[in-house]
Amino acid sequence: LPTALLDVAYEFPAGSRVEVREDYATTSDPQTTEQTGRIKSATNHARGEVEYRLAGRYSIGADYTHIRVDYEQKRSELDRSENLMGAAGFWRFQPKTLLLLGYSFGLKDFDESSGRDVTRHIVEAGLRGDLTSRLSSTFRLGFEDRQPRSARIKGYRGPIASGDWTFAISERTRLVLATPPPAAE
Repeated sequence: LPTALLDVAYEFPAGSRVEVREDYATTSDPQTTEQTGRIKSATNHARGEVEYRLAGRYSIGADYTHIRVDYEQKRSELDRSENLMGAAGFWRFQPKTLLLLGYSFGLKDFDESSGRDVTRHIVEAGLRGDLTSRLSSTFRLGFEDRQPRSARIKGYRGPIASGDWTFAISERTRLVLATPPPAAE
């Protein structure tokens, strides 16, 4: 099954940063939905992020994520587009490590099941970078307000987590502790 990944990041000499990521995959593995068994799907996950260093240890950033999920015909009611845009402030407390505080707004639109569409508001704090020569993190912890645009389904207000912790046991061996996917409609 085809899979493609593009991840381009550039850090300017003054400390500003740009990253573009494109991840496309087709699979028949069950997603985090109510489906059971193998059903072919294609997922396109595109993300752009910019970070501008204000002075010394402080910077601000913005990001945009678009996710498109398409299932084969027999589960097409789960086909959807997700858009999430956000802004964050960063404090670099070590040369390669920073704390972040951010807000994101998102829309999830289903092609055939508009009763499942949701609006998302996310506030999160996180840790990004190398804490030691062997331990790095992209971990975020926050609060999400996910409200349906239809009264038929229940919303969600509560804690969320994303990202991972990576420990380099040796040059060739890494241990990664990743958070599970978020709640699904």
